[in-house]
Amino acid sequence: MSTPPPLPGAPGQEQASALAARLARSFEGFSARPYACPAGIWSIGYGATRDGSGHPVTSRTPPVSQGQAEAWMEGRLHALAGEILRRKPDLAPSQTAALADFAYNLGLAALLRSHLWATVLENDFDRASREFGRWVHARSPDKDAETILPGLVRRRAAEKALFMNSNIS
Repeated sequence: MSTPPPLPGAPGQEQASALAARLARSFEGFSARPYACPAGIWSIGYGATRDGSGHPVTSRTPPVSQGQAEAWMEGRLHALAGEILRRKPDLAPSQTAALADFAYNLGLAALLRSHLWATVLENDFDRASREFGRWVHARSPDKDAETILPGLVRRRAAEKALFMNSNIS
């Protein structure tokens, strides 16, 4: 199932979602077949946890084409950028993109209940930028302990750099 083109949104939403897609693509990579991420969450394409119909990805989810996966990712990032801008419309596109990538990776609910988001709402962007580095752990499904994942360390550093560079266009 292909995703329809996104509806026009808030100022900066298109630019932010394009920046976020570039960032997400570089960290997620593409997999046509379902896979379990280090935390045991089933994903497909570019880290999608739901298919084009909105159903959770499972080990039995059919393979996807790269084009389908791109459309799913871009549609989801566009929606996330819109949700972020609806709540904080004065963000720069690069800030919105960094937060959209964070939400794509961890979920919008995780972003909205985080100290990162609270500091964004306070316009304390220096403090907010330091919060990205706190989100680098994953809990393995068969272990009780959390592990620092080098890929998440790199991703959060890239999000922080994007967030702090409000001149990116």
